Amino acid sequence: SRSSAVLLVSVDRGAKSLSFGTGFFISQDGHILTNAHVLVPSAKLLVYVPDQGVFTEAKTIVIDQDADLAVLHLPSVQGRALPLSRSFAEEGTEALAVGFPRVIDTLQMGLTLHGTVKPVNISGVAMGRSRTQGRIIPFIQVSGVVHAGTSGGPLVDSVNGQVLGMVVHSVPYVGQATDRHGSMIGSVLLRAD
Repeated sequence: SRSSAVLLVSVDRGAKSLSFGTGFFISQDGHILTNAHVLVPSAKLLVYVPDQGVFTEAKTIVIDQDADLAVLHLPSVQGRALPLSRSFAEEGTEALAVGFPRVIDTLQMGLTLHGTVKPVNISGVAMGRSRTQGRIIPFIQVSGVVHAGTSGGPLVDSVNGQVLGMVVHSVPYVGQATDRHGSMIGSVLLRAD
Protein backbone atom coordinates (compact mmCIF):
# COMPACT_ATOMS: atom_id res chain seq x y z
CA SER A 1 0.00 0.00 0.00
CA ARG A 2 2.85 2.41 0.69
CA SER A 3 4.10 2.13 -2.90
CA SER A 4 0.64 3.17 -4.18
CA ALA A 5 0.54 6.43 -2.18
CA VAL A 6 1.71 9.77 -3.57
CA LEU A 7 2.48 13.10 -1.94
CA LEU A 8 0.52 16.08 -3.27
CA VAL A 9 1.87 19.62 -2.81
CA SER A 10 -0.16 22.62 -3.92
CA VAL A 11 2.06 25.69 -4.30
CA ASP A 12 0.13 28.98 -4.29
CA ARG A 13 2.69 31.68 -5.10
CA GLY A 14 0.14 34.49 -4.88
CA ALA A 15 -0.86 33.58 -1.33
CA LYS A 16 2.69 32.38 -0.53
CA SER A 17 1.34 29.13 0.86
CA LEU A 18 1.78 25.38 0.55
CA SER A 19 -0.87 22.71 1.03
CA PHE A 20 0.14 19.10 1.63
CA GLY A 21 -1.85 15.91 1.32
CA THR A 22 -1.80 12.35 0.09
CA GLY A 23 -3.39 10.51 -2.82
CA PHE A 24 -3.22 6.98 -4.15
CA PHE A 25 -3.30 5.19 -7.49
CA ILE A 26 -6.65 3.65 -8.45
CA SER A 27 -5.49 2.55 -11.91
CA GLN A 28 -2.19 1.49 -13.43
CA ASP A 29 -2.47 4.20 -16.10
CA GLY A 30 -1.91 7.05 -13.63
CA HIS A 31 -5.32 7.87 -12.11
CA ILE A 32 -5.02 9.12 -8.52
CA LEU A 33 -7.78 9.53 -5.94
CA THR A 34 -7.49 12.16 -3.19
CA ASN A 35 -9.55 14.57 -1.07
CA ALA A 36 -10.76 17.70 -2.89
CA HIS A 37 -9.68 19.87 0.05
CA VAL A 38 -6.05 18.86 -0.59
CA LEU A 39 -6.09 20.69 -3.94
CA VAL A 40 -5.88 24.49 -4.11
CA PRO A 41 -7.60 25.77 -7.30
CA SER A 42 -5.13 28.52 -8.26
CA ALA A 43 -2.01 26.65 -7.14
CA LYS A 44 0.61 24.71 -9.05
CA LEU A 45 0.35 21.02 -8.18
CA LEU A 46 3.44 18.88 -7.58
CA VAL A 47 2.99 15.12 -7.32
CA TYR A 48 5.76 13.11 -5.68
CA VAL A 49 5.66 9.45 -6.71
CA PRO A 50 8.11 7.41 -4.61
CA ASP A 51 10.97 5.93 -6.63
CA GLN A 52 9.80 7.81 -9.76
CA GLY A 53 10.21 11.51 -8.99
CA VAL A 54 8.23 14.75 -8.88
CA PHE A 55 5.69 15.46 -11.61
CA THR A 56 3.97 18.70 -12.57
CA GLU A 57 1.70 17.56 -15.40
CA ALA A 58 -1.15 16.12 -13.30
CA LYS A 59 -4.53 16.90 -14.83
CA THR A 60 -7.64 17.24 -12.72
CA ILE A 61 -10.24 14.84 -14.12
CA VAL A 62 -13.05 15.55 -11.67
CA ILE A 63 -13.58 17.35 -8.36
CA ASP A 64 -16.60 16.87 -6.12
CA GLN A 65 -16.29 19.51 -3.39
CA ASP A 66 -19.40 18.24 -1.60
CA ALA A 67 -18.12 14.65 -1.29
CA ASP A 68 -14.54 15.96 -0.82
CA LEU A 69 -13.22 13.75 -3.65
CA ALA A 70 -10.93 14.45 -6.58
CA VAL A 71 -9.43 12.32 -9.35
CA LEU A 72 -6.16 13.35 -10.99
CA HIS A 73 -4.33 11.82 -13.95
CA LEU A 74 -0.59 11.58 -14.46
CA PRO A 75 -0.32 10.38 -18.07
CA SER A 76 3.40 9.61 -17.97
CA VAL A 77 3.29 7.49 -14.79
CA GLN A 78 2.41 3.85 -14.30
CA GLY A 79 1.13 3.45 -10.74
CA ARG A 80 0.52 0.44 -8.56
CA ALA A 81 -3.26 0.54 -8.22
CA LEU A 82 -4.99 -0.50 -5.03
CA PRO A 83 -8.25 -2.47 -5.32
CA LEU A 84 -11.34 -0.73 -3.92
CA SER A 85 -13.61 -2.58 -1.49
CA ARG A 86 -17.25 -2.96 -2.53
CA SER A 87 -18.58 -3.05 1.04
CA PHE A 88 -18.22 -1.28 4.38
CA ALA A 89 -15.70 -2.72 6.79
CA GLU A 90 -17.06 -4.38 9.89
CA GLU A 91 -16.34 -3.03 13.34
CA GLY A 92 -13.06 -4.44 14.65
CA THR A 93 -11.45 -4.75 11.20
CA GLU A 94 -7.72 -4.05 11.35
CA ALA A 95 -6.61 -1.52 8.75
CA LEU A 96 -3.68 0.66 7.72
CA ALA A 97 -3.78 4.43 7.25
CA VAL A 98 -1.23 5.29 4.55
CA GLY A 99 0.05 8.79 3.91
CA PHE A 100 2.70 11.48 4.15
CA PRO A 101 2.33 13.09 7.60
CA ARG A 102 4.54 15.85 8.95
CA VAL A 103 5.91 16.67 5.50
CA ILE A 104 7.08 20.15 6.50
CA ASP A 105 9.41 18.69 9.15
CA THR A 106 10.76 16.18 6.63
CA LEU A 107 11.42 18.86 4.01
CA GLN A 108 13.22 21.12 6.50
CA MET A 109 15.51 18.27 7.53
CA GLY A 110 16.26 17.38 3.91
CA LEU A 111 15.42 13.71 4.27
CA THR A 112 14.10 11.40 1.59
CA LEU A 113 10.30 11.28 1.59
CA HIS A 114 8.68 7.98 2.46
CA GLY A 115 5.02 7.36 3.08
CA THR A 116 4.05 6.06 6.49
CA VAL A 117 1.78 3.18 7.36
CA LYS A 118 -0.11 3.46 10.67
CA PRO A 119 -2.18 0.59 12.08
CA VAL A 120 -5.76 1.56 12.96
CA ASN A 121 -8.88 -0.31 13.95
CA ILE A 122 -12.34 0.24 12.46
CA SER A 123 -14.56 1.46 15.31
CA GLY A 124 -17.74 1.72 13.25
CA VAL A 125 -19.54 4.08 10.92
CA ALA A 126 -20.40 7.63 12.02
CA MET A 127 -22.92 9.75 10.17
CA GLY A 128 -21.72 13.22 9.25
CA ARG A 129 -22.51 15.93 6.74
CA SER A 130 -21.07 16.54 3.29
CA ARG A 131 -18.95 19.66 2.86
CA THR A 132 -21.08 22.00 0.75
CA GLN A 133 -24.64 20.65 0.64
CA GLY A 134 -24.88 19.27 4.17
CA ARG A 135 -26.14 15.86 3.04
CA ILE A 136 -26.00 13.09 5.66
CA ILE A 137 -23.23 10.66 4.63
CA PRO A 138 -21.35 7.83 6.35
CA PHE A 139 -17.77 8.13 7.60
CA ILE A 140 -15.64 5.22 8.73
CA GLN A 141 -14.53 5.91 12.28
CA VAL A 142 -11.11 4.55 13.27
CA SER A 143 -9.17 4.18 16.49
CA GLY A 144 -5.50 4.94 16.03
CA VAL A 145 -3.06 7.75 15.33
CA VAL A 146 -3.59 9.66 12.07
CA HIS A 147 -1.55 12.82 11.43
CA ALA A 148 -2.15 15.91 9.31
CA GLY A 149 -0.85 15.41 5.78
CA THR A 150 -2.42 11.96 5.58
CA SER A 151 -5.69 13.38 4.21
CA GLY A 152 -6.46 11.75 0.87
CA GLY A 153 -4.48 8.62 1.66
CA PRO A 154 -5.99 5.14 1.53
CA LEU A 155 -7.43 3.28 4.50
CA VAL A 156 -6.43 -0.28 3.59
CA ASP A 157 -7.76 -3.58 4.97
CA SER A 158 -4.80 -5.30 6.67
CA VAL A 159 -5.90 -8.75 5.49
CA ASN A 160 -7.02 -8.41 1.86
CA GLY A 161 -5.29 -5.15 0.81
CA GLN A 162 -8.50 -3.50 -0.41
CA VAL A 163 -9.16 0.20 0.12
CA LEU A 164 -11.93 0.57 2.69
CA GLY A 165 -12.03 4.36 2.55
CA MET A 166 -9.97 7.50 2.40
CA VAL A 167 -8.31 9.28 5.31
CA VAL A 168 -9.77 12.65 6.25
CA HIS A 169 -7.74 14.06 9.11
CA SER A 170 -10.24 16.72 10.10
CA VAL A 171 -13.93 16.22 9.56
CA PRO A 172 -15.40 19.73 9.75
CA TYR A 173 -18.97 18.55 9.71
CA VAL A 174 -21.49 19.61 12.31
CA GLY A 175 -24.51 17.47 13.11
CA GLN A 176 -27.37 17.57 15.55
CA ALA A 177 -27.15 15.22 18.52
CA THR A 178 -30.38 13.58 19.63
CA ASP A 179 -31.32 11.43 22.58
CA ARG A 180 -32.83 7.95 22.20
CA HIS A 181 -36.29 9.48 21.69
CA GLY A 182 -35.14 11.71 18.82
CA SER A 183 -35.19 14.96 20.80
CA MET A 184 -32.36 17.35 19.94
CA ILE A 185 -29.81 17.74 22.75
CA GLY A 186 -27.20 19.88 20.96
CA SER A 187 -24.66 19.98 18.15
CA VAL A 188 -21.72 17.68 17.63
CA LEU A 189 -18.54 18.55 15.77
CA LEU A 190 -16.70 15.52 14.43
CA ARG A 191 -12.94 16.06 14.30
CA ALA A 192 -9.68 14.21 14.76
CA ASP A 193 -7.29 14.97 17.62
